[in-house]
Amino acid sequence: MKKRLSADIFFTPQRDYYCISRHISQNIIPIWHCHEYYEIEIISGGSAINEVNGIQHFLNRGDFIILRPDDYHCIKCQDEKGFDLINICVTLDLMKEILDFLEMTDTELFFSPLTGQLP
Repeated sequence: MKKRLSADIFFTPQRDYYCISRHISQNIIPIWHCHEYYEIEIISGGSAINEVNGIQHFLNRGDFIILRPDDYHCIKCQDEKGFDLINICVTLDLMKEILDFLEMTDTELFFSPLTGQLP
């Protein structure tokens, strides 16, 4: 059974985003999960492997991935050093506002998990 994280855990009527920065060590057991919101993961140090819907994405410092609601994924260390992660979660409503501003739809932008490299 898939573990699905609820938006109620992170968001309130006054806060439609959530951000945390943390170090992930090899001692942390990866948990397969999905959620009801969008998630932006930025690797700010080290390297990680994020398996999303059965596809492995190898991420290094400066790489990011945008996960859609219901993308089943698990992020883990590539080596014993671990990695630093900036995790930004946004509600469906906030992402809709952002996409409306950009005059895009979620299917145009997110037909698969979006990955890239920050400058």
